[in-house]
Amino acid sequence: MPRLPADDLWRNRDFVRFWTGESVSLLGSQITALALPFMAVLVLGASPGQMGLLGALGFLPFLLVTLPAGAWIDRLRRRPILIVANLGGPCCSRRSRWPHCLAS
Repeated sequence: MPRLPADDLWRNRDFVRFWTGESVSLLGSQITALALPFMAVLVLGASPGQMGLLGALGFLPFLLVTLPAGAWIDRLRRRPILIVANLGGPCCSRRSRWPHCLAS
């Protein structure tokens, strides 16, 4: 039986490190996406209308920035972009507080 290309990927140290890092990053993002609405309701007492606004505003950066940024970033090296995005993403996210990110 011929060897599948996927077998080679899991033996590649760089791929395994990349996959692990991206998996941890995605897990943290998903936990935050789940926790933010709960915190808005339980701690701040957000109304249904405010919850809808919170959800809608969460997509606004994607609509305004994604296409121009994607065209520009496609011309640059990939690895530094991935590192900066994963380290700087939480500071730019609607899910975190700016002073906390700037202080650390």
